[in-house]
Amino acid sequence: MSLLLRGAITLFLVAGVTAGAGYLARALMYAPEHQALDAGVAARVDGQVQSMLQVQLAAGAVAAVLGLLFFYRSLSSKVSRLTEHVQDLRFDEGSLPDSGVRGKSGVGLLGAEVDQLVHRAEEGIRAREAQLKHLRETEERQEATLRATGDGLWDWNVNGDKVYFCPKLRAMLGEKKKGATLNRTEWIAFIHPEDLEDFTVALKAFVSGETPTLHIEHRLQRKEGDYIWTLCRGSLLRSPTGAVRRVVGIVTDITAQKEREAQLAHEAMHDVLTGLANRAMLVQQLNQALGRAKRKNHKFGLLFMDLDRFKVVNDGLGHMVGDELLKGVAHRIQMSVRSTDTVGRCASTVARLGGDEFVVLLDDIYDVLDAIRVAERVQKNIMEPFSIPGHEVFTSTSIGIAMGDVSTESGDELLRNADTALYRAKAQGRACYAVFDVEMGKRAKKRVRLENDLRRAIEREELALHFQPIIDLKTGRIASFEVLVRWNHPEFGQVPPDEFVVIAEETDTIQQMGRWLLRTAARQTRAWQERFPHARDLDVNVNFSSKEFLHPNAVEAITEDLREAGLAPEHLRIEVTEAVLMKNAKEVLKRLTTFRELGIQMAIDDFGTGASSLTHLTRFPVHMVKIDLSFVREMHASPESLQLVRSIIALSQSLNLKVIAEGVEEEHQLERLKGLGCEMSQGYLFSKPLDVQAATRLLESDPGW
Repeated sequence: MSLLLRGAITLFLVAGVTAGAGYLARALMYAPEHQALDAGVAARVDGQVQSMLQVQLAAGAVAAVLGLLFFYRSLSSKVSRLTEHVQDLRFDEGSLPDSGVRGKSGVGLLGAEVDQLVHRAEEGIRAREAQLKHLRETEERQEATLRATGDGLWDWNVNGDKVYFCPKLRAMLGEKKKGATLNRTEWIAFIHPEDLEDFTVALKAFVSGETPTLHIEHRLQRKEGDYIWTLCRGSLLRSPTGAVRRVVGIVTDITAQKEREAQLAHEAMHDVLTGLANRAMLVQQLNQALGRAKRKNHKFGLLFMDLDRFKVVNDGLGHMVGDELLKGVAHRIQMSVRSTDTVGRCASTVARLGGDEFVVLLDDIYDVLDAIRVAERVQKNIMEPFSIPGHEVFTSTSIGIAMGDVSTESGDELLRNADTALYRAKAQGRACYAVFDVEMGKRAKKRVRLENDLRRAIEREELALHFQPIIDLKTGRIASFEVLVRWNHPEFGQVPPDEFVVIAEETDTIQQMGRWLLRTAARQTRAWQERFPHARDLDVNVNFSSKEFLHPNAVEAITEDLREAGLAPEHLRIEVTEAVLMKNAKEVLKRLTTFRELGIQMAIDDFGTGASSLTHLTRFPVHMVKIDLSFVREMHASPESLQLVRSIIALSQSLNLKVIAEGVEEEHQLERLKGLGCEMSQGYLFSKPLDVQAATRLLESDPGW
């Protein structure tokens, strides 16, 4: 029984006995029998009762003293033992000072020891509060950092298999609930199904130590059902034994970055103007089609097309109208290919290579007839008028068709074949298509060979000049030579001029070849002038392409070549076609004016074959016109040709221009031209084009006609 309980019982017994005696005495004093006694008896009774009360009080006091003594002794014993325990605790820990404690005993010593324990407890509480405050501040800083960086955090307790989502991460996912702890199943449910396997493998490898870092991009589902792209980086927390206790992941929202990357990837593979596939994507699709063809032995077709006279629309109506036309053409090509009744099982890709060039890849078709049907449908749809704000535009397209199968070596080869077929289609006229064949392929390979060899033809001295005389019909003597270039190829022999000159213009070799031709012709003409007295006023006619004539440095180059050759500018006649004059009328007019000021003569070649030919005579400052040989040949059989020749000569004379008739082969043609007043002529009747030696001999003989 405890010390306090025993003391309480003792005091309770003493008080009970005392109270019971007092109650009994008072009861006797006031009982009815006591009231009926006489005074003497009552006095004796009172005396006895008082004596009894005094005895009881004395006994109660003695009992109380004995109880207190017993309580004190019990308390002192307990306090001594408690003090010893407290002192042992204090001195064992060595954390409380000994001064003022030893030497005390009893309750005083106990109080001192209790004060020391209370003091130590208060210090522990204050230290714990400081730690909690520091922890709260650290958490607040971490939370602020995450908010500032826009990152979220998850914390996976590996042993408990619980995952904590920080408020920022919950906000990123649209989760407004207070619950932040998930189980593994709930955690995994946020990850996109397509990304789940990669994420699980990466996390497992990271936890097992196979990979040093966790760094993976994946998608997380928001509460609204959509997904955001995230970058997850992780770190491990280990126990003292090295076992993984927790995995902490930092989640960054990279949705905007992914959208930018997707946009850049789309732009890298698509045409900006029309939204069609570009060359890079077409080549990729071609290679894939080629791979499928080799595996499954099926065929695929390629349609290479460009618009007829698109440059006229672009230059005449402006680039904005031209761009709108290209968009409309792209849409119609797509609609033509999508028609399921055209190709059946075919899968297609429509691409724009640039400018007005479009390509359609038809994958898995039966034969070339499928490709032809698509080409015809495209041509039909494009020939319908295009309604562009403020304009109604008409156009057509030429198409080259090439077929690919298991024997096709590469996508580039198929593109070249289709381009070759397109070249043939354009040669046939507008709105035509052509299918690539073996002979066409041979011609294409020859063309490629000629393109490469033409670049070195001058260095190898394979080019040579030929001179055809132009006769003054009044004197019958040679007034000038038209210079023509010939190419003697070491393998193919004589290459026709209309074949390699076109190649030169398309490959820009024409600049190099043109400079060589002018310098050589000017030197030879000057040499003839110095050698033959009757040739002192001999002129030389040189044909210029549009690229040569409109080249920014054309005036300087011509002036330099004439100066080096020693030929006076008035002895040079530059011949250009009407097509050149119509390239850029404003720039052409400036160039013609400059040449006229320098004394260089200008002639319009093949006159009569262009549109509104007669009006050119009044617009441009030229010196002479050359009537196209087709009109000269038809004079005797075609009244229209004869009338046209008569009109050209009459108008030229009225404008004080000289006229040269080309292609004179018969005497009656010469006589008719003389009768019409034509001043000069050239043709096989006088001489075919001659090499330098033959032309020198002809000039030396000084013939007359």
